[in-house]
Amino acid sequence: MLADSDEIRQIAETFRSYWPVFKAQELRRLGALVYWHGDRLKTIDHYLRAGARQLSPDCWFSFDVIGNKKRFNFETSFQQYEADMEINTLSLLRKLDNGSGDLKKEILEIFVSKFMNFLRNPYSVKKVLNTIGDVLNFHPTDATLLAEYKAVVSGQKPHQIYLCSQLQISPAEYQMWLSALFMMFMRPAPTEPNFMESTVKGIFETPAGFPMVCVYRYSGEHSDKRCVLSDRGYSSPLAEPYTSFSFNLSSTAFII
Repeated sequence: MLADSDEIRQIAETFRSYWPVFKAQELRRLGALVYWHGDRLKTIDHYLRAGARQLSPDCWFSFDVIGNKKRFNFETSFQQYEADMEINTLSLLRKLDNGSGDLKKEILEIFVSKFMNFLRNPYSVKKVLNTIGDVLNFHPTDATLLAEYKAVVSGQKPHQIYLCSQLQISPAEYQMWLSALFMMFMRPAPTEPNFMESTVKGIFETPAGFPMVCVYRYSGEHSDKRCVLSDRGYSSPLAEPYTSFSFNLSSTAFII
């Protein structure tokens, strides 16, 4: 429909400039899509009174919203890993079919992408802070990165109160979560790994460790079976110091 109507496209673009950003499909179903007001709070109040509750994913990760025109968030960083996920998964399964043992690149990058899914899950904020909260003891020293970090800490977040009520977290926890995401995704230099990549790499390459990766697939008489593991990963409790992380590779394959 957007491709056929300039009016609808303009409405959608205007609607996306307000915060929180609700899903257009829900607003269309509620008959609220065509409404907006110069006062952002009145627009939000109208959507809420109409029954809108489903937020667009872009909204969770915005750390600086300037007026009605510009927002800064982590979506570019997320897309970097999402773009390679399918490629690495297909490559890994193909190499296993061919009996190849050269699997390190695919495995590392797949686990990094899945670790990202855990870190960015807005419904796991408390768990994320419990896992990587120590990263908040640090801050960038590079002037450019420090300025970006300060934008995360002190940027305008008109959507914050509503999101915190939906997630049942405090504004301080929401702020710490965004700051922790920045520290995990930040690259000290363009060619250097960030904290998230270094963490996964360290798990697999620590001299004292013995990492084991298993891939399971339903086939033959079980080819009609499907995996039901969470896409963001599921950690099985093991005795210290062991850790298990499991997730789907496809509808018929999962990795541990």
